[in-house]
Amino acid sequence: MLTPKTHLLSKCPCGSGRKYKNCCWQTEKRTYAIARESIRSVHERLAEILVNEDEGIRKEVNEQYFEELTDNHSEEVVHDFIRRATEVVLQNEFDSALSDYRFPDGTSLIDRFLEDQRETLHPAAVEYLESYRDASYSLYEVTAVVRGSHFEVTDLLSRKTLTITEKSATEQLIKWTIFFFRFARCRGENLMTGLALDIPRMELDYVIDSLRVRKEYFGKSKTWAKYLKTDWVAGPQLWANIHGTPRKMPILQNTDQEMLKPITIHYNLKDNSRPEAMKALDSISEIAVEDDSFFVWAEERPKGKVNPVLIAKGIFVSDSKMTVDINSEERCRRVGNAVEEALGNLIIESSIEYHDIDMEKISREETPPREKLDVPKEVMAQVYADLYRNWPDEHMPALDGKSPREAVKDKSYRKKVVNLLKMLESSHASHGDQIDFLPLWKDLGLKRPK
Repeated sequence: MLTPKTHLLSKCPCGSGRKYKNCCWQTEKRTYAIARESIRSVHERLAEILVNEDEGIRKEVNEQYFEELTDNHSEEVVHDFIRRATEVVLQNEFDSALSDYRFPDGTSLIDRFLEDQRETLHPAAVEYLESYRDASYSLYEVTAVVRGSHFEVTDLLSRKTLTITEKSATEQLIKWTIFFFRFARCRGENLMTGLALDIPRMELDYVIDSLRVRKEYFGKSKTWAKYLKTDWVAGPQLWANIHGTPRKMPILQNTDQEMLKPITIHYNLKDNSRPEAMKALDSISEIAVEDDSFFVWAEERPKGKVNPVLIAKGIFVSDSKMTVDINSEERCRRVGNAVEEALGNLIIESSIEYHDIDMEKISREETPPREKLDVPKEVMAQVYADLYRNWPDEHMPALDGKSPREAVKDKSYRKKVVNLLKMLESSHASHGDQIDFLPLWKDLGLKRPK
């Protein structure tokens, strides 16, 4: 074991009758620490060997990693990608040089290291290295995270579930994240061996389909683990193709099929005019004033359509400055005209700010950090509840114009709906939003994975 499995206040497993913390804990804690340190130090020694003695191995691994990328893109594109992803590239280059690369006689760098150093190594380090040598990448989805302890994953290829002991990773991981990584088995625990290669959920079908095609080439009879050990560049190459390829701008639309364009209207108002302005805005039938500085604009739709639709959000950043966020030029004109008519001479000046949609970040499921707004959590929770209440009936380009409620009736689209729900959950979780999506799963007749 590398971490204790007994609660400190439980009876000690040795049978003494005393609490674990007052009995064997101190001795076992030193044992755990020594085992962990032995694994850390052996990593450093192997890294030194790669850097000082086996530069040729690293070069060959690097070339195989980016063979497809260099075949399809210019040298400038490839170098720019490697510059942006240097840390990940180097770490996984290191992993593959140790775990996957084989010399002409079939031995690995770890085999040669163990042949020379086995007698000097801690047993935990030997067990770890032997498992590391035999480990292969696979594609995993995070299903649960216990901060500071471990996380649980499902192998999307073999459908096996695993618990991974990795304290530092639990501080960044979010449920439903998808990535390639490999793990080593040591003292009954699964340990991550390096960095993970993240895969945007919108690319999941492409990745799995690509792996299946490649696996057929290597032989259908192989298990996924044996195939991925043979075709060990499959994961890194797919990751590099996704993150290294300039993304094409898709046609993004809002729920009214209008071209998506993030817009902010800035209003400078007369001094200390916020109470009067909020009163005037409250007279607009589509506007719901949530408190003395925050409001939303929602519109009803004909029966059978999304009902209602959140159109805009407005907030007073001071007693004389107000902003309104909208996502299309059509809505900007409609909302802007109504607001200007309602506020009248309270407005000193107004301006419109257009925001670019960063497709590179969207392709990686990254979003820029939100500006912190002093809006009560319960208010935002209600806004999101209203926003997603009728989500099942929205017609979406991602579902070829179908609504989620229509799509779940078609087996070929059901998986896409599940992926969209997971994407919504992980996106909000990355911002710390506490939203209960279970009603959406139930409304669509889907079983939410635990």
